[in-house]
Amino acid sequence: MEPGYLFLNYLVSRFTDSYNVFFGVLMALQMFFVMRALLVFRNRMPVWLALLVYYFSYYNISLNQMRQSAACAIVLFACTYAYKRKLLPFLIVVAFACTFHISAFVAFAIYPLFIFLRRTQSYKMMWSMVIMGIVMALLVQKSVDVVLATMGLNADYAHYFKDSTHGFFITKFLITLPMPIIFFCYRKRFFRKETIYLAFSLIVMVVATQARELIGNDAERIMNYFVITQIFALPFVCAHLNKTWQKVVGTLGMCFYVAYWYYMFIYNGYHDTFPYTSIILKQWL
Repeated sequence: MEPGYLFLNYLVSRFTDSYNVFFGVLMALQMFFVMRALLVFRNRMPVWLALLVYYFSYYNISLNQMRQSAACAIVLFACTYAYKRKLLPFLIVVAFACTFHISAFVAFAIYPLFIFLRRTQSYKMMWSMVIMGIVMALLVQKSVDVVLATMGLNADYAHYFKDSTHGFFITKFLITLPMPIIFFCYRKRFFRKETIYLAFSLIVMVVATQARELIGNDAERIMNYFVITQIFALPFVCAHLNKTWQKVVGTLGMCFYVAYWYYMFIYNGYHDTFPYTSIILKQWL
């Protein structure tokens, strides 16, 4: 496993052998970086709303994909440095994320991608880039072992790209559409250079629902580093509406995320995180 995760495990083991304590510390680290990222924009959007979106979208996943979820949270914080155009801090934070999950190395592409999108400000260009990325992934699928070897990674990582089960998840595709639709409907009211990456994030989120089938079994997980910033979309929209429409759009948006959470994690049992259990609460229940 990656050194950052192992070192954190080692530190906690100096005080206790309880894996529950370790999980708590790991989750605290994850939420620390999420909150640091959200607070950067506290004057431009309702932080509490973005946090709720995170909980209903990613929290359950983090109870299973612990190492990668920690890496995603760290990358989310690194994105704030891309927003501020501070390259060195961005590189350092992403490198730190790689110590929890090696797949975070793909996040190094976020900085040049962010700068490029701010300059072009073209939605057509974003769609073209996403489609091009899928086509390239399909073309190199058979040579992924050679590519990984060139990068110094062994064949164990090949399953991220090669194990495909083929099919079309139309349901998952459809349930990701409401938020991109809301975002694009209101984009003219609050368009800024920095929101162009949110649009890109939402496009990738929709495409990611099919990535598992088109490219490989865990390709969707690789895209999480580019998708996670979509938690800012609904708060940014609400922040630029009048009070009446804030309540309407905010309520509808949260209803969508609650329904998504219920459908994915309770009804379908995605990531096997429900029902919840607690050592503390079960003493009284």
